[in-house]
Amino acid sequence: MISHVSVVSHRFLLGCAAVTACAIVLTVLLIVRLALRRREPRAGDRCADDLGDSRRPAARGRRIVLAALPAVLVCEVLVTGLVATRINMTLQLAETIGQISGIIDPQPVASSVLGPLSTGGPAGPSTTASPVPAEQYRADLEDEGSGLHRTVFHGPASGVTDEVRIWTPRDYRPDDGVAYNVLVLLHGLPGTSESVLSALDIGPQVQDAIDKGGIPPTIVVAPSLNVDEHQSADPDCADIVGRAKVGTWVQEDVPRMVHTLFPGTRTDRGGWALAGVSSGGYCAAWTTIMRSDVFGNAGDMSGYNVPIIGGLSDPALSADNTLTTLLTRRAHSPIGLWVMSAVDDSTVTDATRELIGAGGPGDRVDVTLAPEGGHSGTLWKEQIPAFLAWWGRRPGVVPGTDAPETAPPAPIPADRLAAMSSTRPVPYGLPEHAPAPITTRVDDVALVFEGGGMRGTYTAALVQVLLEAGLFFPWVGGISAGCTNTVNMVSRDLWRTREAFVGLTTDPQAGGWGSFIRRRGYFNSDHIYRHTSAPGELFPFDWPTFKAAPATVRIGSFRCDTGEEVYWGLEDMDELEDLLPRCQASSSMPVLMPVVHIDGAPYLDGALGSTGGFATDAAAADGYEKMLVVMTRPVGYRKPAEKRPGVYRRLFRRRPAVAEAIISRPANYNRTLEDLEQEQREGRVYLFRPDRMPIANGELRYDRVVGAYEAGLVQARRELPAIMEFLGV
Repeated sequence: MISHVSVVSHRFLLGCAAVTACAIVLTVLLIVRLALRRREPRAGDRCADDLGDSRRPAARGRRIVLAALPAVLVCEVLVTGLVATRINMTLQLAETIGQISGIIDPQPVASSVLGPLSTGGPAGPSTTASPVPAEQYRADLEDEGSGLHRTVFHGPASGVTDEVRIWTPRDYRPDDGVAYNVLVLLHGLPGTSESVLSALDIGPQVQDAIDKGGIPPTIVVAPSLNVDEHQSADPDCADIVGRAKVGTWVQEDVPRMVHTLFPGTRTDRGGWALAGVSSGGYCAAWTTIMRSDVFGNAGDMSGYNVPIIGGLSDPALSADNTLTTLLTRRAHSPIGLWVMSAVDDSTVTDATRELIGAGGPGDRVDVTLAPEGGHSGTLWKEQIPAFLAWWGRRPGVVPGTDAPETAPPAPIPADRLAAMSSTRPVPYGLPEHAPAPITTRVDDVALVFEGGGMRGTYTAALVQVLLEAGLFFPWVGGISAGCTNTVNMVSRDLWRTREAFVGLTTDPQAGGWGSFIRRRGYFNSDHIYRHTSAPGELFPFDWPTFKAAPATVRIGSFRCDTGEEVYWGLEDMDELEDLLPRCQASSSMPVLMPVVHIDGAPYLDGALGSTGGFATDAAAADGYEKMLVVMTRPVGYRKPAEKRPGVYRRLFRRRPAVAEAIISRPANYNRTLEDLEQEQREGRVYLFRPDRMPIANGELRYDRVVGAYEAGLVQARRELPAIMEFLGV
């Protein structure tokens, strides 16, 4: 598909250059031809009077310009596109044509929904009509311990090949004669089958519910929804024309595979349920309505009512695929739907409230509003027992029964919710604001944050986890986006740690290509750094706590005239107004953002320095040998060499130090990374690396950014024990 064509390859750049060159040559030839034609004498020219003769050359020139204007405009567009492609190759704002279209217009285009429709009948997954023999639904399981199994399964009906993880309860045996319920668990964006199981601690929680008699013996299945590059960035629940058949994968292939591998699983829909988080929550509810012949109940945690991502968000489809619309208008067997979100999750709380009282004949929709928790894995993990308890009370969940369910717990009154929500982190400037308390001091480890634009969202989640753990570091430093994580860590601001990235996407002045064209920078750094940090502004900064911190702070930036890396500390900043331009300078990406002047000297992104983007040299200079280095690139990443250095030398001919720094950065970055990996093997460095980086450095779409933050939380909480061990606390 053309949407998958890479726009960061040199072949693509050469192709653009060739097309541009051909267009320019043809345009020149056209103009020359038009000029020659206008010079040919025509009959009657000698009869013209002197006034006509004097006007004729000007008229001819205008006609030549008008005739050639379309070709000139085409050339201008192609040259602009060529330059933009070259910039993108360096900064990797997008990797494919599909991602570019998503940046320009976040609403994907879809022509129709092709997924299988619910019959409304009682048939279970084993009796779903399919021409595919059951043998093709077999797969090899890898035992990962603690009841976890993994397989890479090819869905015969969907054509999808992807990962599925399965958890079985204690003492499970294929021949034990037990009828097992099945809970299918869907991850959000970004997410994986592994991350959703670990984030929810699903195995122990389900086992506990089984042991207490809350639910029957149950197998948990977590299929990956990242079936291709497009789905990883913009996931679907349905089969969309021109895209992978994710709907068939979840609705048919996965259930039939589970029933084939685990013959003791129930065949009636009462024993099958779907649950999901964030976008996976919407998908769980949507799929249950559409395939009520397979799934009898669903749990929707922090999902939305109106689809906002994926093919179903297309204006032609979104209205018909809104949950409240589907529940009332689509024919389906009676289902149970448990919907939950937190009152401080403004993105989906309203959507949750919209589902109160929704549902068709026989449907049961129960809505829970947690007093706090935001859009987080912590909230979802805490709410799993409530969902399992609700599911266990649903009619038909217990094999051979159809008893009426017990009354659900009474909802929390709105006034109590409002009072309880005041305990969550609040911005600096409000009376309830308080820095995260310090309970554990680290004596000899420096905390270093790599940059990476909006990739810093993922690692900001680690800042939250470190603050929640009460950790204090004697040295904290960062470059570019790592500067933002640095100052939030030092100011111990749990609210700002998240909102400085996630909340930024809701600010219409944050940036984008419109801002770039207006010469404010792709990220409007003047606005972001200088006009949003005062009390009462969008992201107020706790300057008193930051300034009083008994820590060494280092913020790195590249000085354009001398080519040196400059590090500023608390000693260089007496007021908030001294900090803000230094953070701005540290984060100003070359080409995409303007130069920042401090004390008359020009500065750009600190990643142009000798380490390639790590403040490790500053930590070493301050005497630290042990470091916790927080990266925004996954394991195995190496920065590719710059193949067109001449472009930068021409672009920065007045600042040659910048051009040489850009050209040298890949080698500097890779060398520093190799040194860090060696020090990691020697036990002197801990590298926190993303399992998978789901966003690019220029991402400004809320759903992508919040998803990256939640994925970072999952990994950060998983790695916290290992980090604590490294720190020796």
